[in-house]
Amino acid sequence: MKNFIPIDFQDSKLSDKIAKYITEHASFSTYIKASPLIVVDLTSYENCRPLVDAVNQICSWQDINYILFLNARPGLEIIHQDSAEHEYYWALNIPILNCKDTYTSIYDPLPGEQGITVSKDDGGYILWQKNQVKEIDRMYLTQPMIFNIASIHCIHNSSDQPRVSISIRMKCDLLEKYKLMQR
Repeated sequence: MKNFIPIDFQDSKLSDKIAKYITEHASFSTYIKASPLIVVDLTSYENCRPLVDAVNQICSWQDINYILFLNARPGLEIIHQDSAEHEYYWALNIPILNCKDTYTSIYDPLPGEQGITVSKDDGGYILWQKNQVKEIDRMYLTQPMIFNIASIHCIHNSSDQPRVSISIRMKCDLLEKYKLMQR
């Protein structure tokens, strides 16, 4: 199964338009300096027409479980996968502020290895150590991507700047509904 697929919304300025919306709203712009993961209420984005229009090309706005604002600061690397207990497996990730040579590694577990489930209110996630996995692919977030968040992954940022993106967690089954991913 593919772990990610680039999406062409026929708008090369989509990320810039969404970034402009974020920087014009003080509550959003503070996230660039804030903690790495912030869940933002969907209604906060409903007036951002470029984002809503982009999402509606993939699924219905009602198919969104939530939107996660990701601030991948340098040196913060957590190899993980989202828990199977979540209602979603797919995310539309859109870059807001990117860094040269920053990427997300996609991993497979080494034979006999298992991650450790971390219990949280949202269903948790599974942590992996570097010696338990092997890298099989890299995703450079230079354009919007649909991403299988059930895969083992980790953002690597060797720059001195944060990589900021939004991750729209969709509860629709893209494999069945859109056949965007191939087995």
